[in-house]
Order: sequence, then structure tokens, then C-alpha cells
Amino acid sequence: MSPRVLALSALAALAPLPAVADTPPDPTGFEAEAYGSLLGRFPDQTAEAFLAALPDPGFLADPGLDPAKADHFTAIQQAFGLAEPHLARLKQDGFVAFDGGQRYSMASIYQHLYMKDLPVLVTTDSLLHALHVSFDQVLMRLESQVFTPILRDVLMKARDAVVAEAGSPPAPAALDAELYLTVALNLLRGAGGPEGEPYFGGWNGKIQVVSALGQDDAALAVLMRVRALELEQAPATSLYGGLRAV
Repeated sequence: MSPRVLALSALAALAPLPAVADTPPDPTGFEAEAYGSLLGRFPDQTAEAFLAALPDPGFLADPGLDPAKADHFTAIQQAFGLAEPHLARLKQDGFVAFDGGQRYSMASIYQHLYMKDLPVLVTTDSLLHALHVSFDQVLMRLESQVFTPILRDVLMKARDAVVAEAGSPPAPAALDAELYLTVALNLLRGAGGPEGEPYFGGWNGKIQVVSALGQDDAALAVLMRVRALELEQAPATSLYGGLRAV
């Protein structure tokens, strides 16, 4: 179960689906006024203009030293094959980032330095990396072994309750709710994900959990839009009297 699929399923199950409206509820007009006031202060704002308005961070013009004169620099240069562009950047900024033609993990780069018998600076981010990796593994196990079964049970029971009260023929509200829950159940099974066979973590483009009210085609249409990352109102949303990118 990927974090993306679990997140989509949780949102589909727990968040109420808002009705699409031209003007969202704002009885007092306060939100629209506040938004308009902010927009008026920064008309046609761009990323460049925003960055230019920030205070000067006070960066030094140069590092004030020549790293190439450091002890053991020749050994490092030879081990990593530092070229002239690397050396120029190192002299300008005091450091240089490059991949050396290889991809290193946090652990493998230390192994490489050890095998080459090179000096090393152990930073706090590398020490915390082990904690982050452990947390990531624990969270994935919780999602797949604990949260997913609980969420699936909640969705199934909610859908059963909707179907039991749907009537004959089913009321429009019941059809909407059942479709909503059926889509969420399919998302939990990997539907709406990248193309591929479920065995290999992909989605074959088929319904994984059938609709209890015969809405497989409608559910499949929603899942196809999920896979395409297609917005409900593209490219902008009606908000505060205009179309806004949300």
C-alpha cells in the first residue's frame, strides 16, 4: 500500500464531499474582503518579485579561504575526480556538490569514504538519517498492517449502511454516497494508481471492489480521473468571485 494511495483513500473516506458552487458560503463577506485586501496589496505577484522583496540575508561575498589548500585535499581531489568546474565552484562558495557519476545513499557514501581512507565530516543530518529511515519503515508497516484494514472495515460498514437505507429505486443521495465509498474502497486496493498489474504494485484499469448499487462504470470513470490527476474544475476553481488557482 503506497502512501499516495492510502492518503487518497483516507481523504475520500473521511472528508465530506463539497458541492461545486459558483460562490462559496461567506455570509459576513469577511473572507472575501480579507482575500481582496491581500490581493490588492500584491497585484500580479511573481516569484521573482516576492524574492526581491525579502530582506538581504547577509551572505558573504566569498568564503574567505581557499579549500584547495586544506590538508589532504589532493587525496580527495584524486578520489572523486574533481574537474576544473568543480574546483572553481569550490573556490567561489567554499563547497561543491556533485555526484561523481554515481548515486550514493547516506550509508554508502560513508562506506565509500571509509574504503578510500579519506577524511570525513560527520554531520547531524546524517546521524538523524537512521532515525528518519526507521520512522519511515514503522509508518509503512502501520499503514499497511494496521490503518488499512481498519479503514477498509469502516468504509465497508458505512457502505452497507447506505445500501440498507437506499430504497428501491435507490435515492439520488444514496447513489452519491455509495459511489463515494466505492471509489474509496477501490483506492485502498490500488485502483487509480500507475498502470500495471496489481501483483507488481500497479493498477490494471479494472474495478477492484464492485459497486453494491451497480455503479461500476461511474466509479471507474472517477478512478481514471484520479490516475490522470485530473482536477474537478481545471485549471482554476471558482473562489471569492473569480477563478483562482488552488
